[in-house]
Amino acid sequence: MFNWTPYLNNENDTVQSQELEAGKAYLCPLTEYQLLTITGPDAIKFLQGQCTCDFAKLALNTLTLGTHCSPKGRAIWSFTAALLAPDTIGLRVHQSMAKIAEAAIKKYILFSKATLKVEADYALLAIYNLPTSVYQNEQILQHKNSELSGNIQELWLTEEAFSAQWDALSPLTQVCSAGATAALAISAGLAEIRPETTEVFLPQELNYHFLGGVAFDKGCYTGQEIIARLHYKGQLKKQAYLGQVKCETPPQPGNKIYAETNQQSAVGTIINCGKIDINHYLILALYKAERHQNNDPAFINQNTSSKVEWLTLPYAIN
Repeated sequence: MFNWTPYLNNENDTVQSQELEAGKAYLCPLTEYQLLTITGPDAIKFLQGQCTCDFAKLALNTLTLGTHCSPKGRAIWSFTAALLAPDTIGLRVHQSMAKIAEAAIKKYILFSKATLKVEADYALLAIYNLPTSVYQNEQILQHKNSELSGNIQELWLTEEAFSAQWDALSPLTQVCSAGATAALAISAGLAEIRPETTEVFLPQELNYHFLGGVAFDKGCYTGQEIIARLHYKGQLKKQAYLGQVKCETPPQPGNKIYAETNQQSAVGTIINCGKIDINHYLILALYKAERHQNNDPAFINQNTSSKVEWLTLPYAIN
């Protein structure tokens, strides 16, 4: 594994969640993530038949969100992908999902001219709100989706290349703690699958169709029939919304959201949670669209002080 210690040896030097300010430039070490690569002449073809995003339209050094779904259209795991070379796709996954992702890939990759590798020595960085006029680098990974490309970039670097980039970026940004990094991703509306929620959500329920993570015109892939049917014939009754809540116990992925404090009527599910301050949390949650439009009350638990306050996502969801 990449050794972050020389760069993050003093917690006091990193920005904490409660110190984040809108519009400031932040450098986020993605210490809780793992890089997988799929390499070979069939790499793109293999992933194209397994995942929701369109790898065939992915330009070099361009990022896309995506999910790998079950035949029922439920996301087994989610990822951020990049075309690293003509025959190599990188998949950034949360460490808690790495084994699940590996197992899901290995079920099918045996029949393809492609290989899966865990890239243990890569350092992964996210950069928020740093204009290209201030910092330019040919290794920068840009999101293909316009909603994300303006303020989120990434660097996936080998150990040999990392030090020089860190030295160049550090004076231009503030370095984030792991908690602040999670809070920034949630505030950007970037939902991710966790072990507690594998095969729970449709990709549209993560808002991936708004962010380029679901392609409806690329042909067949696992779960495609159900995902496409919802897009063309159905109506999405729940969507991912951004909110904040004050409660003593941190909300966890998979926890329910209730219409009342008696916990008898679940109206939503926590997707991701990040700490803002003591007993104060940001959440992404799947929630009934009608209730959100009506501003109906929603609670995390039986305590009436745990009422969810809904916030505005940074991208349109209509």
